[in-house]
Amino acid sequence: MRTRQPARASAYAVVLVLLVVAACEGADGPIKTLLSDPAAHDGQAVTLAGTVTQLDVRVSRRGNAYYTFKLDDGSGRVTVFSFGQPPCPSGSPVTVDGEFRRVKQVSGHTFYDQVDARRVVCR
Repeated sequence: MRTRQPARASAYAVVLVLLVVAACEGADGPIKTLLSDPAAHDGQAVTLAGTVTQLDVRVSRRGNAYYTFKLDDGSGRVTVFSFGQPPCPSGSPVTVDGEFRRVKQVSGHTFYDQVDARRVVCR
């Protein structure tokens, strides 16, 4: 005879995870935390979730496709850079895995508070 205890425990676990996620997406979200002390997070691997805004698709002088966008999680916005074509249109919810850079210099250009994405996934 089976009992329903494991199902009940699983339901509680799901509710707990949802509460933790909701708390993390509040006013003090990960992007706000990241930008409140960028020097402390420089060079660190990050995973961020939010909405794609200000999508800009380009091709470098060497012919390499790349794109940038602002990732907005409701607590702040950070610039995301990646090579290739964007997997999602502007306005899409995404998850970004990458490395945060406080200052990055490329070909005489300086970029501040940017995530160099290794992976961008539409949600």
